[in-house]
Amino acid sequence: MSNTRAFFACKPPHQREPKMYACEPCDETQADLVWGDYAAKSVHYYRRDALPSDFKQTLCKTDPIPSDIAIVEKSEYIGMVENARRTIAETRAKKIVLSRSLVVQLPEPFDVLAFYKRLCSTFPTAFVYLFNANGACWMGATPELLLKQDQQHIHTMSLAGTRWTNEGKHTAWTDKEREEQAWVTTFLREELRNLGVQELNESEPKTIQAGHLQHLCTELNGRLPVEVTPLDAARRLHPTPAVCGYPRDVARTFIESNESHNRSYYAGYIGMSEGQKAEFYVNLRCMRVFSDCAQLFAGGGITADSNPGTEWEETEQKLDVLRQLMHTV
Repeated sequence: MSNTRAFFACKPPHQREPKMYACEPCDETQADLVWGDYAAKSVHYYRRDALPSDFKQTLCKTDPIPSDIAIVEKSEYIGMVENARRTIAETRAKKIVLSRSLVVQLPEPFDVLAFYKRLCSTFPTAFVYLFNANGACWMGATPELLLKQDQQHIHTMSLAGTRWTNEGKHTAWTDKEREEQAWVTTFLREELRNLGVQELNESEPKTIQAGHLQHLCTELNGRLPVEVTPLDAARRLHPTPAVCGYPRDVARTFIESNESHNRSYYAGYIGMSEGQKAEFYVNLRCMRVFSDCAQLFAGGGITADSNPGTEWEETEQKLDVLRQLMHTV
């Protein structure tokens, strides 16, 4: 993708309408859009405003699905969870985030831009994006901020733990869910201090809504040293324990050895800058659109107390967010 012109639409949280851009590849120092995959390989673009007609024309071109794409079945996922629990019991790992992918047939006809607009209206508090580079088409509605910077002020969030909203009835967060989210907070606190962040403070954990799902969230704020750029900070924080695990090195090694599918841009990051302001989001609740089908992704944090069957059901609930919405366009 690095030498390919791209089209990008985005609607940050609480912004009423999405903006559309044509994006030219450029050097990192000139970029105001960064598109990074889970493995932290990134491509850089310079944005300019695009017309909806130009945008829609490029969306007609989407790749056919590769023949070797990996689908994670229930038995495989449960086996990975059991293996992760053994690893946690035998090593210094505390949390390992496992993911899976699923391919679903697109309804006919399927209008990519209409579905994107539906995502925008359904998830007003999410970062909702659509990205197409020469047929590689991704879209998503992520609730997770990686970092936000305004001059030297930096803001990030520890987001983990998932539960389904059941007709307004809320149960208490379990010890497993609170522990899982606490590891993310611990990691962010450590890494922000390693970056030299001063005046660091954090909120108490709170519940936030993301569509039909709820998550635990702790907000962290501080002052970043002048010499540290937003991209420097993003690379230092990514991947957080919310998408990888804790400690990061042990979890990353386990994921690389056990997941059969390529995460690609799932659990990667999208970053935009303008002047001395920048925002980076973790690419969750996302899918890659092919010519007649879509690849969806979901994951969950595994700890010593995880139940394999429950973890599978959590990924099913997360996949349903986009899977069910496809048939309501």
